[in-house]
Amino acid sequence: MIVHSGQINAVSLDVDLPRAPGGAPVGLSHGFGMLHAGHRDTAVLICPPWGFEALCAHKSLRILADQLADRGYAVLRFDYPGTGDSAVDPEAVGDVDAWRTAVVEAAEDLTRLSGASRIVLCGLGLGALLARLASPDVPALGGFILLGPVSDGRRHLREISAWSAMINDKIGLPPEAAATGGVGIAGFRMPDALATSIKALRAAALPMPQVRHFVAMRPGQTVDADFTAALKGADIACEAIAFEGYDLLTGDPTSARTPAEVWNAVGAWMDANFPAEDASCPPMPAPLAAQVGAAFEEEALRFGPGDHLFGILCRPAGASGASGGKVFVFLNSGFDPHLGWARSTVDNARGLAKAGIASLRFDAADVGDSPALPDSPRQVLYSEAQARDVTSAIDMLEARGFSDVILAGRCSGAFLGLAGAVRDPRVKGAVLVNILRFIWNPEEDVDEAIRNSFRSLANYRSRMLELKTFKRLFTGDIDVVRVSADVFRRMSQKLGVRLAPVSFGMTKYARLYDEVHRRFRLLRERGTRISLVYSADDGGLDELSTYFRAGGAGLAAYPNTTLTIVPDADHNMTPRAAREALLAHLIDFASKG
Repeated sequence: MIVHSGQINAVSLDVDLPRAPGGAPVGLSHGFGMLHAGHRDTAVLICPPWGFEALCAHKSLRILADQLADRGYAVLRFDYPGTGDSAVDPEAVGDVDAWRTAVVEAAEDLTRLSGASRIVLCGLGLGALLARLASPDVPALGGFILLGPVSDGRRHLREISAWSAMINDKIGLPPEAAATGGVGIAGFRMPDALATSIKALRAAALPMPQVRHFVAMRPGQTVDADFTAALKGADIACEAIAFEGYDLLTGDPTSARTPAEVWNAVGAWMDANFPAEDASCPPMPAPLAAQVGAAFEEEALRFGPGDHLFGILCRPAGASGASGGKVFVFLNSGFDPHLGWARSTVDNARGLAKAGIASLRFDAADVGDSPALPDSPRQVLYSEAQARDVTSAIDMLEARGFSDVILAGRCSGAFLGLAGAVRDPRVKGAVLVNILRFIWNPEEDVDEAIRNSFRSLANYRSRMLELKTFKRLFTGDIDVVRVSADVFRRMSQKLGVRLAPVSFGMTKYARLYDEVHRRFRLLRERGTRISLVYSADDGGLDELSTYFRAGGAGLAAYPNTTLTIVPDADHNMTPRAAREALLAHLIDFASKG
């Protein structure tokens, strides 16, 4: 349902509107999407993959859309029901026909919003199979861009299961804690009816429209080569290239790398195959980007200098015209987009709304749907640039009447939340989950730091006694040099900081110690409430004991600060029970303010 109310930055597009980098949020037949405006008579609809793969590729698909829009093609990105920012409960989706219908309706929306007479369906992974499934009902179909296409649903779900086991091992999650009760990966769960219907899909059984195809084949995947051969055997015009960089695109949201050569090849193929004439019809005005759910109302908006930041304001149902009161601001963890790991930020926002609390989930510059600025540093994590983005978010909320801001973040988002609370007295509280650094040591390399394990030293010691650890050491699956360097750094810092009280500020560790406690004293004097939340074996507990003694005993000097330990959870709070416990904690924290 589209709600045409609320004063937000989603715009009505016309021919002369300057294109918004990152896309403009627009209302669609169901929910909202991101429209990258163009002027050509061919437009591109991006059909995303599902789950963890979609989380990893989110930023890169935004970059692909921007690059195609730079060439003049309007591009629309959208979410399937029950995924991303969709207002639909995942368990209410039904079978794959709901997703097929969503593709068809999004293509109709794009035709109306762009004025283009041809639509190219661009799908990544499972999105490629869904594009093929929906194509008979897309009358304006002009071609396909199939990126690492899934051609067999059953095989794909088996691959997800194997992929899930590898991720669980990487993040240190035992099988019993990771269980989702069906098809799942990294906390994402595919509803049973949907999974059953996807298993039945085979590209070979679907119609093969006689339109131009571009296929990026995953290296080593004979099924991709077989699919391409079948297209050519059917006398379909097809350009096929190797999908160099696929593994780097989909391995992890924070370490994901955009496959620049493949994206450039997509743009070149579009230019070579589709005329450069302008759209045959004027674009229709775009509805405001707003949606309602059972207990929430949401607005998608851009804000900040040049509207370069993207966020979603989520409020309790019936509160769209109201302003003021308490509001959580959810901060990115690493390069996870505003959806959050396992879609947890979406769930937290809507859970808070059900409890009567508003929230903003937004992407800092160069993360998710917020493009980098010309002066953005190469590595934005742990940078001053992200602190400025937090200020922009608070400014926007203050202009809307919100006066009680609570920051919430995990990992690098927790670091940003602590820095934001220190920097801005408008922040009344912060919930900091698995914070790995209270202060950044300028001598430390960010790229190296985020590659290191998120496990505590105590967890390292216990794992060394496990047989499987010895096996991994002998097979070379553990980077001994990197892990050893990380352990040495932590132990050296702990020793240096513990000697800080008797070193009179003469060492770098003493200066770091003094600055951490200066910040906590400042927050205590302001009355800013701080909640430190950790998984039981998280690496952030080493930082806690370094600056506040074992078990955080030194926090007794800061009565405004509390410590909470969540059992049976990893650094990302992947298990559903851990995520539910965190949501309950957020609601409780807000109620006591």
